[in-house]
Amino acid sequence: MKREKKRANVFLKGALAALMALSCIPGSGLTTVVEAAEPENLALNKNVMVSHYFGQETGNDQRFIPSHAVDGDLSTRWASEGDGQNNGSLTVDLGSSTAFNKFEIYFEESGTATVTDYVIEGSNNADSDFVELYNAPENLNVQDAHETVELSETKTYQYVRITIHVNGYPSASLREFEIYNDETASTTPVDVNLAQGKTITASRDVSASYGNLAPSKAVDGDDSTRWSAEAGPTQ
Repeated sequence: MKREKKRANVFLKGALAALMALSCIPGSGLTTVVEAAEPENLALNKNVMVSHYFGQETGNDQRFIPSHAVDGDLSTRWASEGDGQNNGSLTVDLGSSTAFNKFEIYFEESGTATVTDYVIEGSNNADSDFVELYNAPENLNVQDAHETVELSETKTYQYVRITIHVNGYPSASLREFEIYNDETASTTPVDVNLAQGKTITASRDVSASYGNLAPSKAVDGDDSTRWSAEAGPTQ
């Protein structure tokens, strides 16, 4: 009986190994499902700098401190209240020059102030050289105190600043400012020849007579070779 069980176990292990190997063969009809990892919030618990925060003068009130905008908790928030301004800015220090392409922005939900505009900028200098990455559209209509911003291309900076303008009560406020490098976003690599080595179709192929003038020469990455239609009507 023990020998039969041992044989059965060996058979099952062999069958499982064969199935796993077969799933790696193209055209096998078997699909291996791999779950994509959730992108990391690059701003989480990072150091932040702000134009002003409520209670800044005394330091005794911790309800609306800057770190609340990056603590991962939507029940807390930063507020610029107290300086009498209808705008406020918050800058996240990512620690080093970091690639990113997406933002999740959670504004205050109270409704006492209406967000009319906001700008996101990046720099590798904490005090200057900020470059505009995104400017909210005119007639901004923030839904559910939340905005998602996806950049057209990946950017790389250490410091990311968001400046918020409001109407009504003079206090810019953020429950959370999240920064991501979302690999699922469709981005095109810079300075990469996407045509090199690809299959092509030409109006005329004279490679049978002149192999050194084949259509593939136009995408072989070698500027000393060429394709030519030779006797064709066009070049």
